[in-house]
Amino acid sequence: MARTFSARAVAGWSEATERIAAGLLDDLLAGTRRGDTVDLVAGWAAQVPVRVVSAILGLPLDTAPELRRWADSAAAALDTGVPWERFAEIEADLAEMQRWLRGRLAERQPGDDLLSRLTAQGGLDDDALVVLVTFLVAAGIETTTHLLSAGAETLVAQPGLAAALRAEPDLWTGAVEELLRLEPPVARAARRATRDVEMRGHTVARGTLVLVHLAAANRDPAVFAEPAAFDPARPNARAHLSFSLGAHHCLGAGLARVEGRAGLRVLAERLAAFAPAGPVPWRTTQLVRGRAALPLRLR
Repeated sequence: MARTFSARAVAGWSEATERIAAGLLDDLLAGTRRGDTVDLVAGWAAQVPVRVVSAILGLPLDTAPELRRWADSAAAALDTGVPWERFAEIEADLAEMQRWLRGRLAERQPGDDLLSRLTAQGGLDDDALVVLVTFLVAAGIETTTHLLSAGAETLVAQPGLAAALRAEPDLWTGAVEELLRLEPPVARAARRATRDVEMRGHTVARGTLVLVHLAAANRDPAVFAEPAAFDPARPNARAHLSFSLGAHHCLGAGLARVEGRAGLRVLAERLAAFAPAGPVPWRTTQLVRGRAALPLRLR
């Protein structure tokens, strides 16, 4: 899949993402009046990556509501300590998604989408394709949703920052890196030591399960000056660990950055339409973290 997510390939999605983001904002505002409250997560931040991932995979847009629900369950499946009722919902959603995917694979037609290319190059049966798509849906929709919603709340709360970004568009790259650093959609990761490791006077024995807090590492004062400050001009903003490192580096990191820059750039141009509208609830998931809703009042 690397060719689909190369820097050159994902750069081509910038204009398409801007069109998607702008169209979704138009749809969200259509029929509303001054004083109305809208949810920018459900109506916009969650829909942008759903549509982008659907286009990349060649999935029909009429499945967008189900794709969003399936992505939510796939991300929740990564947590431990999930209540039994929620676990049963997750299992049912993932089974439904995989049945639907198998149906799509059975009736697929040749095209230029990722599924068609993976099929054409051979070596993957339908089981493998279902696993790959499930992974892409879980990793590519929930995380970008939370990146966009974090950026939206930040811009609404700091109109001066939004104005600075509009005035100096080159700062958008650093702004997205700062969002990823300060509010990583994936807060932590689990790794198992493959050998004994000495770390600052402590021995991590082979076989030990280590919980790595990425969000804490991203605020390390030994790496980032004034780590709690949002600074789009920070020279080493990209040194964060929100996309992990090495063999575990996120395959879709480039696409997430493109979606973040393109989507938030569109939102910043229309920011005057929105004002905060009360408390922001957060999802209860632990590994993939983000806002459950972002209520905004129309000016």
